[in-house]
Amino acid sequence: MSVVARVGRIVGRHPRWWGLLFAIALAVSYVLVIRPGREAFARYVAMPVLESVDTERARQYDVVRAPRYRGGIYAVPRGEMTDAAREAGSAQWAPPVGALFIFPAMFLVWAFPERPYWLWLLGYHVALGVFALAVFAAGLAWIEPAFALYQFSQTYLAETVSLVVPLLLWLAGRAEPQASAERASTTEASAASGGDSISKSNK
Repeated sequence: MSVVARVGRIVGRHPRWWGLLFAIALAVSYVLVIRPGREAFARYVAMPVLESVDTERARQYDVVRAPRYRGGIYAVPRGEMTDAAREAGSAQWAPPVGALFIFPAMFLVWAFPERPYWLWLLGYHVALGVFALAVFAAGLAWIEPAFALYQFSQTYLAETVSLVVPLLLWLAGRAEPQASAERASTTEASAASGGDSISKSNK
């Protein structure tokens, strides 16, 4: 028996306790690994990408780190403006895989400790984060409505992914054992009917 199969059998004996342990481990890894990774992505990937945008519209903005938000980036209008006007005209980018990811992911880890469904959720958030960065860069470089599209993606698309995707994965996880049981019963019934047919033919 392989190591993976052995681990699966061990986890399958007490899935809720193992799920709780894995969820706590994921929360700890979020604090120690994922959150610093988000900040590193903002500093070494997103910030250089946004600073490299060189268009007539982009020259009207200063790209700065958010002072009170770890990993956030502001596109602030240049010129002699009051602080309130600069804040009102600014747009903020936030790195992906934040609080909207960790809590649904912990639920998936707890509910399905034997299946890495939370990795699917992570993939969706990373893809959405890359899309959001591209849209934010387009707003900085060319068109103002792209900032509104970015805000829409953060407000509605991210929440939809965080709520709907875990729900669909949970329903899929619940349906899989039922489907396996139905297939097993169908196989047993077919085998039994085949055995009856053979015995009748022998008679």
